[in-house]
Amino acid sequence: MLYFLGIFLFYLFTLRLKRVEIDTTHIYVTNYFKHIRYPHQDVEKIVENKRLVFPKAVLILKAKGSFGKKIAYIPIRGRLNDFLNEHPKVALQLEWK
Repeated sequence: MLYFLGIFLFYLFTLRLKRVEIDTTHIYVTNYFKHIRYPHQDVEKIVENKRLVFPKAVLILKAKGSFGKKIAYIPIRGRLNDFLNEHPKVALQLEWK
């Protein structure tokens, strides 16, 4: 029973997370098996929850994509801020909270 509980918790907290990368034209999302590219216009907003141990961010799309409408990932602290400060045109396209 404890084994199945461990598998369920692993799925709940780890396997649902995706890897998200951003460049000047697209946002790339992968689960290491499937790679999807979304243009900035398809992104409604990016929401970050700042926690002490594991910060979490959610990429919310305007329409449902291959990974759903909400894509959860663990951001690297400060990288999104640095990128948006270097590329103000991208910052205007993305609503970031």
